[in-house]
Amino acid sequence: MTPQDGELPLNVLKSCFPGAENVRIVHSALEDGNLHFTSVVTRFVVEYEQDRKTHRRHLVMKVPTSAPVVAVCENLNFFNREICMYEEVIPLMNKYLDESLAPAHLRTTDSKILVLEDLTARGYESGEKLSALDFSQSQAVLKAFAHFHAASHKLHQENRNFRPNLFDTHVLSVEGRRIALDTWAPVVLELLKRKNETSLAAKAEQAISFLEKDDDDLRAIINQSNFKFVVLNHGDSRKDNMLLKFGPRREVEGVQFIDFQANVWSSPLLDIFYFFATSVTFDEIETHLDDLIDGYLQELNGKLKKLGCASTYTRADFDEDYKILRFYIFFCALCLCHFISPLSRSQKEDIILKPEQDIDHLCHICFNDENFVKSLYGWLKFCERSKVFDHFSRNGTSDQKNGLPSRL
Repeated sequence: MTPQDGELPLNVLKSCFPGAENVRIVHSALEDGNLHFTSVVTRFVVEYEQDRKTHRRHLVMKVPTSAPVVAVCENLNFFNREICMYEEVIPLMNKYLDESLAPAHLRTTDSKILVLEDLTARGYESGEKLSALDFSQSQAVLKAFAHFHAASHKLHQENRNFRPNLFDTHVLSVEGRRIALDTWAPVVLELLKRKNETSLAAKAEQAISFLEKDDDDLRAIINQSNFKFVVLNHGDSRKDNMLLKFGPRREVEGVQFIDFQANVWSSPLLDIFYFFATSVTFDEIETHLDDLIDGYLQELNGKLKKLGCASTYTRADFDEDYKILRFYIFFCALCLCHFISPLSRSQKEDIILKPEQDIDHLCHICFNDENFVKSLYGWLKFCERSKVFDHFSRNGTSDQKNGLPSRL
């Protein structure tokens, strides 16, 4: 559905304002299709009369597409999950925190269509269009994640059975994992070949074979029952799925989360390392990993205390979770670093949806970007130094003695 679809958008928008009169669209703009894999996004300026006053709202309408990748999303409950997040979960978490975590949601008569406040009208920028974040910007985002996680932990404490079947799947499902591995594993192995990293390539191949298993082993590892401290992870925690408001020196003054389609109850480490791999320059990771983690933990524990939660999440707890989830760090390095690459969303979608994609051509595109190569290679070397590959030895059994190094 687009602005060209006649009265359908108007009828949906009218349903957002019960009791209003003369609801009208005064401006509409179709968002760049390259920015969205699974939906058509249109921005509207709407005016209407209510209580003898004229009101104006800036809104975003999000409608699922018929693209082939949508079938995978439906199997993973992406659309139902996002509606539930905006209608049930986010309002509860906002109430706990007395702050806003996401754009305001307006209910419609169509359960498949999302209508949200357009925060770009209030000075927010889409993270999709931003380069990788620096240290201070990353600190601000991690602070927002700490609030999100703290509020979700309180929700989990008060209602441990809250929507258990809706938030139990993840990108580590067989479908999502296979798409990612088929696309990016050859790129990783080619990079290591070009750098003459024979030993590291062998370890990576073993790890890839483990990740390719068509069973539920990996999903079982991230199950919340394995962790003493559980939060609702965003699940797709890259800068693309955030709206950021900047001050005059490009310092982050506000963070709002969007695209709640991959949320899962588990350790908060899932969100943290996903964010690191997709959104932060590796120079910052290499220099400030401890500072970023410790800053997040300090903010999280402070917020937990203010919310009246008895729980704490210490650096020792974080390191224990890391031992369980080391394989996930490799998955992030393998399949997610491309978000720092120069590829547009349309190029990435073509690659993901066309398994016959010429790998040489894909490598040529990716390896021409110095930041992508540095980030991917840096994360692979990090996995080697921090014993991540031990998880994949001895048929995938994990040596639990090795944890996150204090420094890279």
